Amino acid sequence: MRRLMYFLLNIYSRRNMIWAMARFELATRFAGTLGGLLWVIVQPLATVLVFWFVFSVGFKATGPTGEPFILYFMCGYVPWLFFSEAVAASTNGVISNAHLVKKISFPTEYIPVMYMIAGLLAHGVLIAVALGIAQLNGTSPSLYILQIFYYFFALCVLTLGLSWALAALNVFHRDIGPSVAVTLNLWFWMTPIVWSLNIMPERYRWLVELNPMFYIVEGYRNALLYNQWVLPDPTQSAYFWIIAIGAFGLGGYIFKQLKPEFSDVL
Repeated sequence: MRRLMYFLLNIYSRRNMIWAMARFELATRFAGTLGGLLWVIVQPLATVLVFWFVFSVGFKATGPTGEPFILYFMCGYVPWLFFSEAVAASTNGVISNAHLVKKISFPTEYIPVMYMIAGLLAHGVLIAVALGIAQLNGTSPSLYILQIFYYFFALCVLTLGLSWALAALNVFHRDIGPSVAVTLNLWFWMTPIVWSLNIMPERYRWLVELNPMFYIVEGYRNALLYNQWVLPDPTQSAYFWIIAIGAFGLGGYIFKQLKPEFSDVL
């Protein structure tokens, strides 16, 4: 935990540099397109519409408590999109920014943070859209939404730890990049984003709860959809934080150990 607090203080002290890097990343991602930054929002919204059409229109699906499927899906998809895009981008982040990595004074450990900050735009817009849809269906935002800050912080710790490890290892083993894309696709369907935990036989539900993203997805749903002030289950919370802090510590250690060799390989 001390390592985490120290890193957060460093992020704050370098906030201007990291913010500038994130803005540059967003500016160059869709450079030359007419839509520009609008594509950051249009792409995930298009995905939401596809799932809505297939499951709501095609399969007449609803959420487990009768809420519209699009609302149930969006509240789970919002944290997943942030997580998956940040991890995928960070995995190739060191390689993509080789010109910066070769500068001795450049703090390469902030590259994953840059991608996370760049993902905040779509994250914030999708939360606003989810709240708007909830409002149309009679669920008004309330103080319960404040718990989303806890789950977002938890999401960031897990995301950053995995991003560090994958970004460093991908420099030396380039197969990791494509394998991460496959793994994220499988992980998406193993997380109750499209489907509900209720459809699982009770004796197998503990397997789903081992998935750390289950903890985050359900937390976002409680904040955005169900308007429930849910104190996290102590056992489940302890398990999540063991995984998240373990990933953070291990990812940071791997990155630190391999960092001196980046410029030689790149």
